[in-house]
Amino acid sequence: MDIKHIEAFIQVANTGSFSKAAEYLYLTQPSISARIKTLENEIGYHLFERSNKAIVLNQAGRTFLPFAEEVIRNYQEGKLSVHSTRNSVSGEIEFATVNIASNYLLPQITQKFYKQYPKIKLGIHTTSSPEVLDMVLSHEVPFGIARSVTHPKVENIPLIEDELVVAVYPGHPFCSLKKVSLSKIASEPIISFNRGTVDWSLIQSAFQKYHLEPNIVLEIDNIEAMKQMVKQKLGITLLSRFTLEEEIRNESLYSINIQESLHVGRNLDLLFLKGKQPDGLSQMYLTYLLNHFHKSEPKEFKFIKAAKR
Repeated sequence: MDIKHIEAFIQVANTGSFSKAAEYLYLTQPSISARIKTLENEIGYHLFERSNKAIVLNQAGRTFLPFAEEVIRNYQEGKLSVHSTRNSVSGEIEFATVNIASNYLLPQITQKFYKQYPKIKLGIHTTSSPEVLDMVLSHEVPFGIARSVTHPKVENIPLIEDELVVAVYPGHPFCSLKKVSLSKIASEPIISFNRGTVDWSLIQSAFQKYHLEPNIVLEIDNIEAMKQMVKQKLGITLLSRFTLEEEIRNESLYSINIQESLHVGRNLDLLFLKGKQPDGLSQMYLTYLLNHFHKSEPKEFKFIKAAKR
């Protein structure tokens, strides 16, 4: 079984299109079709349902997908491990990121990265999403991590879906619930982000969509302070699930899913300039980062590798 066949399968599964997968991998559509057919012959089952409107995974494809993704992850980790053991890699990598990523996502990733690459120094600039975008556009940093900002000159790769949950203190009536409706949340004392901030606007729009007026008793611009206020039973709050992992582990706070599906555009994306080839160290870190979030390497990286052959 060829790793390229598995990679083609994952790209078709992710894009729902043979042509988009071909574009991503710098191949022709017949080449993608041939790789999928070879893979299906090796497995002994068809993996997709094909129609004029869409290409979707069938039951066999859905069963095979997590194993295929694991193969790719192990392959990428193996390449990084070989690189780190055969070379004394040193240098400095600079990038920009938003506060929520630097506080709640990067510490664990950085710890693991430094164990593998102890001679590499990271320079992390923490700022707002628009400023991250500006720094990438002005070539101040080779890449950044930001809320889903877009620009025609910038490539966006979603890293993590920022799911909003309700954070409550132990003993709160919501603790016994698996899900809670926005109407029940609105009637509770709510600790909110400061009025006028992007987070405040996004959460307000979610309530307004259902014609609800939240009972905001306190506004603050710091996530850690918000959590402390909830622990003091001054109210409840809505936060990203990954900002609550430590409190959930030690049971100082509880997270409750929101019943309604809130699509508030709070995903965290990796940003880098289109057509701009990142240098070797930056590419190595980006590969490491994408592997951590179980994402495939972007086509730009594949172009660089092809050019080096």
